[in-house]
Amino acid sequence: MLHSDPWVVAFSSGIIQFVVAAFIVIAHGPTLSMSHRNYALLILNSITASTGSIVYMLADQMVGPADSIAIGYSSPLLAILLGYIFLRERISCFHLPFSMFSLLGVVLVAQPALIFQKQTNVPVHDSPLGYILAALYAVLMSVTVTVTRQLGKEVHPSLTLMGHMMAQTVISFTAYAILNPWQLPGSIQSVLRLIICSLTFVFAYYFVFRSLLSEDVIVVSIVLTSEILITRVGEFIFIGTPWDLYAVIGSCLVTIGCTGIVIVSKATRSPDPKERETCSTEENDSLIPARHGQTD
Repeated sequence: MLHSDPWVVAFSSGIIQFVVAAFIVIAHGPTLSMSHRNYALLILNSITASTGSIVYMLADQMVGPADSIAIGYSSPLLAILLGYIFLRERISCFHLPFSMFSLLGVVLVAQPALIFQKQTNVPVHDSPLGYILAALYAVLMSVTVTVTRQLGKEVHPSLTLMGHMMAQTVISFTAYAILNPWQLPGSIQSVLRLIICSLTFVFAYYFVFRSLLSEDVIVVSIVLTSEILITRVGEFIFIGTPWDLYAVIGSCLVTIGCTGIVIVSKATRSPDPKERETCSTEENDSLIPARHGQTD
């Protein structure tokens, strides 16, 4: 945690990320004209994404990163269900085993105290509310990924990103102003860490939103679990956190799950109806000259 107060992190990073997102929107110049339905989906996506980010910070402070990660990363299971129901995405018999490999790997790498009864140096309150918030984060992220996938068909991801950052800034600003006195990070080191992390988050979100333009919810949701491997490697390099047998096995399971889900999805993917229509039109157009030649 960058700061003892998650509202400070959410508000400060929200401002930085919103400014960066605004520059991305200006650079791409997407049109703001869209249907009322897409405006409603954009607002819903902004609220769920920003609230999810804040809820995760609160859960992390209450129960620690291991438990919040293990519970929060159950979101792909719900996202797969939502994608199947609302987006009519295909789910094969191979999707679920690879998904379970990945999620089991996350648990083994994170090693939550709730399961492993492991001592940690991170001060936590072990609050039941923290576990509820972690579960709420999983639900909110599942909805966010599903709605973003739907929006990606018609709305540029830069607009989705800016809506997310704007909502996070407004929500955290309101809560922070009500619940706490104004006390932004004071030291230069804290400010620099906050800026670096904010820039990392905003571009990470942007690439996730872009990936949902072409990839199914199940693929993006499961591949995102590989984030825990990057975090674990970073902890080993910069903090010296040792690897044990559980972490090694979990890393292998996450890698197998992510790789398998991508291979299966590529092998079983069916063309999008719009793509089929475009291909059919191009084929018909290519046949027109030949038919005219035969007529002549």
